[in-house]
Amino acid sequence: MIESKFEQEFCTWLKRKGCFVIKNNASAGVPVGCPDRTVLMPGGGWAMLEFKKSAKEKYQPLQEAQLARLKQMFYSATVYPENAAEIKAEIEFML
Repeated sequence: MIESKFEQEFCTWLKRKGCFVIKNNASAGVPVGCPDRTVLMPGGGWAMLEFKKSAKEKYQPLQEAQLARLKQMFYSATVYPENAAEIKAEIEFML
C-alpha cells in the first residue's frame, strides 16, 4: 500500500473517532524530525504519529529521537500497516 493512502485512511478513522488531525509539513517553525501528524483527542489527550509504508522503512535523521522525546511527554508512535491494529487499540484506550 502507498504510504499516503495508508496515512489518509488512518487519519479518516481518527476523525471518525472525534479527533482533530493536523498535518505537520516541513516548514519554518516546525522542528526537524517532527512526526507527520499531530492528533488532538476528545477529552484532552494528544498523540504524534509518524507514518511509514512498512516496518522496514528507515527513518529520516532525527525522527527516532523526536518520537522518543515526544513519547516521554504523552504519546507518539510510528504507524505502518503491520502495526495499525495495535496503534488503533492504544488510541481507543486513550479515547
